[in-house]
Amino acid sequence: MRENGFDYPLHPLQCLTWALFPVVLLDFYWLLLPLLPGEATRWAVGTVYTAAAATTFFCAWITAAVDPRDPSVAAAAPPATNRLARCCEPLALWPPPVGEDTCRCYLCQVHVFASSKHCRFCDKCVLRFDHHCKWLNTRACVGAKNYGYFLAVIASTCVFTTMQLALSVYVVVELAVPDRRRSAVAARARRHAVGRERGVDAVLALVCAYAALLVPLVVLIGQLALFHAMLVRRGLTTYEYILGEQRVDERPSAPPRTICEPCAPPIPPATPEDSPDLVVVERGRGDGSPRRAGPAGGSPAPTSGDIGAAGGVSSTSTI
Repeated sequence: MRENGFDYPLHPLQCLTWALFPVVLLDFYWLLLPLLPGEATRWAVGTVYTAAAATTFFCAWITAAVDPRDPSVAAAAPPATNRLARCCEPLALWPPPVGEDTCRCYLCQVHVFASSKHCRFCDKCVLRFDHHCKWLNTRACVGAKNYGYFLAVIASTCVFTTMQLALSVYVVVELAVPDRRRSAVAARARRHAVGRERGVDAVLALVCAYAALLVPLVVLIGQLALFHAMLVRRGLTTYEYILGEQRVDERPSAPPRTICEPCAPPIPPATPEDSPDLVVVERGRGDGSPRRAGPAGGSPAPTSGDIGAAGGVSSTSTI
């Protein structure tokens, strides 16, 4: 069982995340920020960017370090030996659900909260399981204890990557448009490139390359931010949302999801043929035998026991 996202072996996607982060920062501090005109502008933009990037780093670290296990599983397990787990555990965002039903996990061999789910990757029950994130915390999950930090990671990453992409577009326009070649940005680019015109073209190529890297990153992070904003508004987890979508797709009589509501055909009521396990027990019958429910609006269909009694043949009805 893994305690947190820093237990070995590390996942390749997690290593890619931590390797890509300094590359993006290098683009801003070494390439973009020195090209901005005005010292006050550079200080203001640099302060906002640094605050967002630092928030991303520390919240991502805490998200990976916090052990999201159900408290019953954590109480039954031996004390943590990982120093990182012990130092970040007080930062966990929960309290546990009050008055929530419990159920027994036969893998953890303890009673856990009903919102907990046993993750097959981590091999432990996670309190209010949201999803298993390989980008931030390999072999650890996002749950009630670290979901707030995960949302902070998404929001702050959205801020500094969008800001960096906007600055990249601004610099590209200032350096690529011939009429802007005498602007303050172009002059600082020449100074940055040791006064050479070819160096300005090299700076422009580097900015374009970084911008091409940032475009898919901003799009993906933006979609993720909108998705989790929708989940927070509905009060759902990612796991609950996926289960709900699967139930909608598995309904045999449901119309195609591309049909608008006024054009959608009516959904027929459930029948015994659609639900073979639909059984109604009539409390008032003398024999107390169950009767299978018939079509909507009709009388209950007789069971095999009723047919046997009517025909003089004894039989045993089963549910």
